[in-house]
Amino acid sequence: MHIYIFLIFFSVTTFFLLRFAKNAQIKNVLVLLWLIVIVFISGFRVDLGQDYAGYQSIYNNIDVRESVEPFLVILAKILNYFYLPDVSLFFVFSLFTFFFLLKYLR
Repeated sequence: MHIYIFLIFFSVTTFFLLRFAKNAQIKNVLVLLWLIVIVFISGFRVDLGQDYAGYQSIYNNIDVRESVEPFLVILAKILNYFYLPDVSLFFVFSLFTFFFLLKYLR
């Protein structure tokens, strides 16, 4: 529960500072800092959510012939090639999600 309170406080504070920052470099640093913290926390969650075990199973048994999203299969094979743990899949998902969210909002 503490992590969610921290995330809300951190996000509100960051966006409050962004609203009043006059320098573009300061705004970029604040956005980058927010992105790093959010991606780190949401990307390295372990065993959280209803779909975690399913994605973990798909990642660890990627050769199973199930109807799985093609991007998931490609990403899992790339991460497996580098011997990265299954949590890296969630990290990459989080990175993509928040990166494209920021691109859309700007």
